[in-house]
Amino acid sequence: MSNVKIMNWIIASALMFSFSILQYLILRKLQKMQVPNIICNVALFLPAVPVLLATTVVMQKSLILSWEFLIYIFLSTLLFSYLGNIFSLKGIQNAPNSGYSLIIQKSYAVYTTFAAIVLFGSEINLKSIIAILMVIAFSILIMVDKPAKDLAKVDNKKWILPSFLAFFLFGNLVLASKWLLINGVDPVVRTFYTFTIVAVLYAITAGKDAKQGKLQLPKMSQLIILLLIIMGVSNGFFNMFMQFALDTAPNIGFVNIINTASITPITLFSALIFKESLNLKKIIGIIGVTLGIITLVL
Repeated sequence: MSNVKIMNWIIASALMFSFSILQYLILRKLQKMQVPNIICNVALFLPAVPVLLATTVVMQKSLILSWEFLIYIFLSTLLFSYLGNIFSLKGIQNAPNSGYSLIIQKSYAVYTTFAAIVLFGSEINLKSIIAILMVIAFSILIMVDKPAKDLAKVDNKKWILPSFLAFFLFGNLVLASKWLLINGVDPVVRTFYTFTIVAVLYAITAGKDAKQGKLQLPKMSQLIILLLIIMGVSNGFFNMFMQFALDTAPNIGFVNIINTASITPITLFSALIFKESLNLKKIIGIIGVTLGIITLVL
């Protein structure tokens, strides 16, 4: 692999990493401001649609795709992105600690790493495998706060099954993305279509909840509206740069594990901004994840 291509995926992954941190911190702020999850879900996608459309125009990309590609994008978005997020939230909500569910979900980097070898002939070596396992192992220290005995207090079926479903669906979403990239679908165009589809699906869900009285809208201050827009645009750029990274990385699992590693600065910033806990165990986890990423990219 050429040095230029290596730099391309590392730079794209770094930008993906940065926008991941920004969107998550804004989401945490909105949650603390009591903004309903369904509103946040709509805002994660809708504001990015016109920005992505403008990006395709500026970059002179064609939005015209064959019906086969359009159907493929719709089905993969519906099955892997939309349903994946639904199962992800169920796993997080029902787990005794959100970290238990998240570590299962975010471990799909291992799945995609080895699936990419079989499906796409991607590269992997011992150093990369060690780096990926380091990130996942030390991520456990960051994300899991409560002792394992808490697992006995809840019905495992309510959180383990949805967590593993999210694991496979998110992993399959990345594999589906890689297939599109290999077959010449532009990263920006693919992101635009995906965001448009998911935004419509979440908007329909929000409309139904509002009609049924399940959705109580908060007072939409200018600050909340601004944060919702910035969060959505950040998510758009996060996904767009992820597509660029997936397109040029030697193995898509490398991109996924860098995405997982974004919990490190998120944890630090959450402690500084929102006064969330930061103990010795988490600090050790942060150092371990950082060393894992350095091992992967060097």
